[in-house]
Amino acid sequence: MSVITRKLRTFQRVARAGGARGVASALSDSATRGYDEARHAREVLAARVRHGRPRMLLTFRGGIGDDMLCTILLRELRRRGFGPVWMLSKYPDLYELNDDVPVVLDWGKPYERWLERLGLQVLNARYFTYDEADDRAVRLAPEQHMVATMCQLVGIVGPIVRRPYLFLRDEELAAGALVPDQIAIQSSGLVSITPMQNKQWFTERFQEVVTALRSEFNFVQLGSPTDPPLEGVLDLRGRTTRRQSAAIIRRSLTYVGNVGFGMHLARAVERRAVIVYGGRERPDQSGYSDHENLYTNVPCSPCWRRNACDFDRRCMRQITAADVVAAVRRALARYDEPLAVDTDDVPAGPLLPPGRDGRPRLSVTTPRGITRIIEAKVLAGSAG
Repeated sequence: MSVITRKLRTFQRVARAGGARGVASALSDSATRGYDEARHAREVLAARVRHGRPRMLLTFRGGIGDDMLCTILLRELRRRGFGPVWMLSKYPDLYELNDDVPVVLDWGKPYERWLERLGLQVLNARYFTYDEADDRAVRLAPEQHMVATMCQLVGIVGPIVRRPYLFLRDEELAAGALVPDQIAIQSSGLVSITPMQNKQWFTERFQEVVTALRSEFNFVQLGSPTDPPLEGVLDLRGRTTRRQSAAIIRRSLTYVGNVGFGMHLARAVERRAVIVYGGRERPDQSGYSDHENLYTNVPCSPCWRRNACDFDRRCMRQITAADVVAAVRRALARYDEPLAVDTDDVPAGPLLPPGRDGRPRLSVTTPRGITRIIEAKVLAGSAG
């Protein structure tokens, strides 16, 4: 059946179901899709003309914190002389001023279709699948830091520096200082693309922390306008961009919050943080060693479940406001010390014989069971 015949039959079904109004709506939608396709094609082709053919396109198709972690992969690919690498992301502002990535495109399907037509390789660094029946993230390598697994999925081999990157302009940094002795705080992360109750500490306990310390420090509350409000703070919920939040955290004495984007953002701008982990995941699986990570080692942790819990979230309930206040004071006592440089040595498994280009190759299997043969990105001088 020809394309024209299929389209005619489609419009006949639309006409029978919706009449003239339905046909008009379908034609309008078709025209919009055609316009978007043309725009996407122009953007992809213009980027290729300006920057040349990329060797790889990186994506995650997840939450903003995961995109922040992709800056680690972009840096490690560049360190290995592998590039240019383009990024497919919903959050292009994260990559401004970042020399590790020349092009950032929206990861929507129209872009991906055009990229495939150009024969460009898109690799997804997603390190888990979601088991809906058990409400659990099933990780490809449970005992590894998730960044190491992300590296493996795109072929990065050997030593890595495990910290994300975000670059701010001088004027952005200057605007981040709002009040003397400021501490940035966020009371919730439930507006994320995948809200998780098992990452949430209790609003009343965040309030207790503010109440205990506000005679000494000025708290600036960041986050979404729907986050639970805190009393006695400079309330900027819903009033800052991601980059403005980064600047505020950078100019703060420390950051206080749950596991999520703010945690990664703080490390990206070289600021210590106090992170309430509870027991969903361990700090060595997703965090940074120089943050004050409050983790509860109960028998059911780490569970990696999103919202379901058979134990009334006892891992969170065991962390008191006094625990967090003490962690804030420990972070402040180390304010002038450089942050530790976390590293990993990413194993590759057995390398395959080189391809026709003489470059090393390896086989990677995604969490969905898809196996690909890709180039191994080995750091010069590394035994990886």
